[in-house]
Amino acid sequence: MSVEQTVTQRKIDRLIHQPTRLRIMHALLQQDLVEFTALKKSLGTTAGNLTTHLSRLENAGYLQSEKTIEEKQIRTRYWLTMKGIDRFEQYQQAVQPLITEPEGGQCVYENPVIETSHSQCLEAHRR
Repeated sequence: MSVEQTVTQRKIDRLIHQPTRLRIMHALLQQDLVEFTALKKSLGTTAGNLTTHLSRLENAGYLQSEKTIEEKQIRTRYWLTMKGIDRFEQYQQAVQPLITEPEGGQCVYENPVIETSHSQCLEAHRR
């Protein structure tokens, strides 16, 4: 079974699964409220790219934003909604089996099935 088939079968939320949006969701889960500039800096993305991803998450109801003017500057803050928190938790549950040790300690990479520990499997796969 390919990773793509596994992702589809587990009904992984594709909106969250995109790498930048996944990092946004994780950052917002770690803090109650995050300013746009802090999020941009921590993710190392451009303002335009970040705005696009934040808009998609906000349109889906996963996060909310608030704009304020402080010291003559516009500040935009973001936070997760309950729907966003629920969806992120569901996402984590869906992907957890994909990143944990396989049953029976079997490691599958490049065709052979090797009986080994998960850490040895990962090391072999990196080579």
